[in-house]
Amino acid sequence: MPPNNGLRDVFSTESTNPDNDNFILSRIYHDLTDDAERTHYGKEYDFQAVKKFGKHYSLLGNLLIMILTSLTLTPKNSCFREISTSNLDQSC
Repeated sequence: MPPNNGLRDVFSTESTNPDNDNFILSRIYHDLTDDAERTHYGKEYDFQAVKKFGKHYSLLGNLLIMILTSLTLTPKNSCFREISTSNLDQSC
């Protein structure tokens, strides 16, 4: 669910195929802000590798790294609490 003030995703993609289209490496970068660009939510880096086998088969590997700078979303029915040695046994 996007934040109340919208979500802007500015992204770029780079790909290379060093093995005649049998092996493809991709890198995708996302910069996440609100629609007015007043709140920066974070950055996302995606790395992907695809290896093709014959005409009909391929193997995909994907790595996602997110760096959140402003977390303002709170899902409904969630419980958040500070963790310390004095309240480790308390439940929500």
